[in-house]
Amino acid sequence: MDNFFTSIPLAEKLLAERTYVVGTIRPKRYAIPNDFVDDEASSCIYHKNLSLTKFQTKKEKKIFLLSTKHSPLMECDPENGQPKVLQDYNLAKGGVGAFDHLLNCYTTKQISNRWLMRIFYWTLDAAAYNAFILFTKKNDNFTNNSLGRALFLSDLACELMKPLQERRASSNHWYAVSCGQFLDCAKKMQDKFSGSWRPDAPECRRAARPSGSVKRVRCALCPSKLDRKTKTYCIKCKKPVCTKHCTNTIVCTLCKK
Repeated sequence: MDNFFTSIPLAEKLLAERTYVVGTIRPKRYAIPNDFVDDEASSCIYHKNLSLTKFQTKKEKKIFLLSTKHSPLMECDPENGQPKVLQDYNLAKGGVGAFDHLLNCYTTKQISNRWLMRIFYWTLDAAAYNAFILFTKKNDNFTNNSLGRALFLSDLACELMKPLQERRASSNHWYAVSCGQFLDCAKKMQDKFSGSWRPDAPECRRAARPSGSVKRVRCALCPSKLDRKTKTYCIKCKKPVCTKHCTNTIVCTLCKK
């Protein structure tokens, strides 16, 4: 754990959840004795399953490490004199940076000032990558590279979208049109990676729309003074109609007659 996050209350809370912590800690953190910080010699103190180690490097730099995993005895390597807690930290610290780099290659993160959304995006990315690791372990013939991961994430996204696609496709509501656009967009993304559309969601009963029309237009059957805008089109005459002048299957009243 990086010294920006490491603290004694956090270590105690994680230990209560049966999770060990090994990380560097800033000497000005709460509950670290000043005498321990000012002392020039390398030393270790222990209190309630918390081991705080201070190591003096050859360049007269002090390194402070907090651990809930190691014993109170300051075990050192006889070759370089480094404590075991520092060696364990050096072995694992590169994994955090490598994991963040892999998540940033294919991420769902969006610009947001809400920290809950940031945590959600990170959790979603981490869960997707962990699922990819488990999938490659179970399927030895699957290519474990960037293209293979892109294919896996594409299939995973399509499978996660299937319940929403089926629910919207089976609905007679006006948003079945949006479902059709959603399916078309997802199909293009799938074709980009694998060249085939795998999810077998039912076809959406969507209304046909003139090509190139993407904005809301005025209903053709409403008086102009009402200025009712809509994105729904009649499947027969291709005229824009609002919800008042169409049936559940999005057919305007004129074409229904």
